[in-house]
Amino acid sequence: MKEIISDDMCFVCGKENKSGLNFEFSYNKEQKEAEAIIIFEPFCQGWKDIVHGGLISTVLDEIQIKVASFNGFRCVTAELNIKFKRPVKTLNKYFLSSKITKITEKIIYTEAVVKDQNSKVYAISNAKLFIF
Repeated sequence: MKEIISDDMCFVCGKENKSGLNFEFSYNKEQKEAEAIIIFEPFCQGWKDIVHGGLISTVLDEIQIKVASFNGFRCVTAELNIKFKRPVKTLNKYFLSSKITKITEKIIYTEAVVKDQNSKVYAISNAKLFIF
């Protein structure tokens, strides 16, 4: 497999991707979690004012890769499972977080969640990430 290279064109976080979401992620060392505050613009909708489920899946995938990256791992997603709890609305503020739950020789297991400012859960996810 070729080396994984970042060229800042990631659809979710790439600063050079003018068509992307340009979300920023941080690492909370105390909680050992990747975090992001996100607002989906109207171009992200499926139904009127409701964010397309594929984009919610995309940001959940990204934050789980980010938590591994913040911990020094280079990974790609092997498996991604998502449970949607309620519709995510455009132009509302949401909080993403992700943590590592287990590390084996070749796989990192992670969990992620999308919440609003009142801690109401909108989507949860778990993933298996291949380590390079």
